[in-house]
Amino acid sequence: MKYSLADTTITITVDDKVDRTDISIVDQGIGMNQTSINKLFKKFTRIENSVTREIGGTGLGLYWVKKVLDLHNATVHISSSKDHGTEFTMSFPKV
Repeated sequence: MKYSLADTTITITVDDKVDRTDISIVDQGIGMNQTSINKLFKKFTRIENSVTREIGGTGLGLYWVKKVLDLHNATVHISSSKDHGTEFTMSFPKV
């Protein structure tokens, strides 16, 4: 939500499959390039652009998200394009 403009949509879907459950979050935010995606889960890392300079943060949020996913043996896939939003898909294996 922090990186989406007013009056845009954020969609959350849950897809229950035989071997896993996928949760996808799609926004219509500022998007990012592959170089930025590769840095997302590093401790104290913030993506540099005009919007992130205006929005506060420590660079720890997604770092901790990744730690929690790892504890659940889950994976995350990110698809994004600059100025067109981002999709995060987390896959949780069924035990």
